[in-house]
Amino acid sequence: MTDSIFNRLANRAIRGFAAAALRKQLTYDASDTALLIVGAQRDLLDDAAAVSTLARLISTARAAGVKVIYAVSAPPTPESGIRFPTPSQQALLTKGPLGASSAGAEFHPELAPRPGDIVLEPRAGLSAFASTDVDLRLSGLGIARIVVAGSRTDIELDSTARDAVERGFQTTVVSDCCAGTTRENHHATISTTLPRIVHGVLTMDDFAARLTHNS
Repeated sequence: MTDSIFNRLANRAIRGFAAAALRKQLTYDASDTALLIVGAQRDLLDDAAAVSTLARLISTARAAGVKVIYAVSAPPTPESGIRFPTPSQQALLTKGPLGASSAGAEFHPELAPRPGDIVLEPRAGLSAFASTDVDLRLSGLGIARIVVAGSRTDIELDSTARDAVERGFQTTVVSDCCAGTTRENHHATISTTLPRIVHGVLTMDDFAARLTHNS
């Protein structure tokens, strides 16, 4: 029993050291980095602190010449191709957000796209890579690194980050620019789940310090 506890603690420490070492190596060149904003809509992102920090992140990215891409969430209905909603998708349907005529489906006013940004077609899938042409757009732009932020940390953002890794992108999640279904779920995903999957989980300021501007 004691050996089992010791092994678990040792494995956790090793993973922590490995993640810390990887974070130190992370750099971002604006020429091949894209900021992917997931679910920046009123119904999904209502955490004031996350919105404020995300607005700073977007501004920093634009100033550096990083391409900003918006992934827009849509209701998970049969018409959108979702025949069997997951529990998290069913919760959205029960709550009734994201309808085409709903103000909640609109971009948060502090996070609205600007000319030059890319806005993907709304998709009902959990990942920004589901049923969109984001792969083609990223390839055409020569993107190698993806920085993910937005909502919901433990659902759409987690799914998007996993898909980005599977597609070979250096993938980073900006922890203080995200909001989860609950604060507890956000913390668990940021502190436990994502560090084992993506290449880095950084704060907004840490990412900005590692970013090289386009000349």
